[in-house]
Amino acid sequence: MQMDLDLITLTGYLINPVTGAVGWLVGSRRRKITAIGEMQDTINLLVAKNNEYLTEMVSVKKELTIVRMENAELKKGQELMTGKLEELQRENQELKRLREENDGLRQKLANLLDAENATERKSVDVKVARSKTTKTKPSDNGGH
Repeated sequence: MQMDLDLITLTGYLINPVTGAVGWLVGSRRRKITAIGEMQDTINLLVAKNNEYLTEMVSVKKELTIVRMENAELKKGQELMTGKLEELQRENQELKRLREENDGLRQKLANLLDAENATERKSVDVKVARSKTTKTKPSDNGGH
């Protein structure tokens, strides 16, 4: 019985470390599987986020292309408007010059008309004066 007892005692001593080692191996494997699963979940999450960002980036790139096209159209319109503005400024300067020329001509005409009126008034005054002098002079025929 001694041998049975030693075998039982030896088995008792060996079962604890063996089951501990087996439990540790199984637990380690489970931890690795769990860690791998968590890593896979993280990878899946990152891939999903990457796809979202990629979709958003493509959308933003399309919008940017549209904005660039609109900007080019606006620049063309601005160049056209700048040309029209310069044309209108030249036309405005020409109209100012013509108005000043017209004002000068009107002033000359007014001066000429004033001079003509003054001459006519003098002529009328001379005629009136002559007629007054002829009426007041006695006639050379002896009053008849």
